[in-house]
Amino acid sequence: MNTMILALLLWAQIGPSPSGNLMVQGDPDEWVIAEQSDNERVSTTILLRPGESVASWYEMLTFMELKGSDLPRVIANQIRDRLLANCPQSQFEFHHERPDDVLYEFRSAGCNASYGHASQHEIGRIIRRPNGALRVAYAVNSPQMSPELRRRWTTLLDGRLAEADPALIRGAGDRSAPALAEAASAMRSASESIRRLNATQDELLAELDRLGAEAREDAARYAARSPAPGSSANLRQVSLHEIRGDGSPGIAQSEFKSTDSGMWALMPLSARPGAQVRVRWIYEGGEAGGEQLIREFDMVWDASYDTLRSLLQFNRLIPVGRYRVEVVVDGLTVGVGRFSVRRAGQFG
Repeated sequence: MNTMILALLLWAQIGPSPSGNLMVQGDPDEWVIAEQSDNERVSTTILLRPGESVASWYEMLTFMELKGSDLPRVIANQIRDRLLANCPQSQFEFHHERPDDVLYEFRSAGCNASYGHASQHEIGRIIRRPNGALRVAYAVNSPQMSPELRRRWTTLLDGRLAEADPALIRGAGDRSAPALAEAASAMRSASESIRRLNATQDELLAELDRLGAEAREDAARYAARSPAPGSSANLRQVSLHEIRGDGSPGIAQSEFKSTDSGMWALMPLSARPGAQVRVRWIYEGGEAGGEQLIREFDMVWDASYDTLRSLLQFNRLIPVGRYRVEVVVDGLTVGVGRFSVRRAGQFG
């Protein structure tokens, strides 16, 4: 490989490196290309620290070109769903989630052996490109990276690092300095276009924030709505909760996103042992049509129970609209909860 430094930030200069290894501006240590692959669906370049290998590494920087029409947030949700399916104790969060640009982070302390790693802490960004998407991810082979590493790479990936062309990495050893400079100039031009688009997007997001606040107020009013005429006025309130990374109930809320994996319903319940308890999840209407029963769960009540718990999960996007969940004991409706689902990214 020619002795040159590969500056991945778009405004940085490419120049000679005494060691011949690659460097990323903002990161003090060197990288080497450990593995490259290219097929009709994905092109991947993996960088490791000198002396490490794909079989034995601590830090890894991955550039992945994904060829297709999937949006970055769809790709990120696929990563999240596969991770939680194989590593249920993992924690996954979004730093920002826009239609064309996603910054995510996950921590995994252990997975099924077939998933390929025992523990990993990763920060990644996925942005939309003309012919697909680009994913740039920094990871350590540990369930928790140091605060200094996490701060550094969150800052780098949230800047312009992820907009760099991975072709520069794949071909760095074969390109002349003028060719690299020309490529860097082209990337700066593309970056300026992205900057202008982001400015327009910021204005739209401000308006969507306002609409989102109105939507959340509407969802709260809907969740607190009185029972329908003719129903019992003594119905208990069923609370709806997000699903945490470990699968347990999280924060109570009345509005969910279409990309959420599901939700928990909780309600304190004192019923006779052996009572027949049924939980009915009902779609009341919206983009997918009129009212319909989407899930129904039955159970026999045990004397040791004091709280009813019901988990609703989806394999695909949750239909946008309004829902209610009903708790029925021995044929009598005793509880109801209402919530709404909005399209992910619609209001920030």
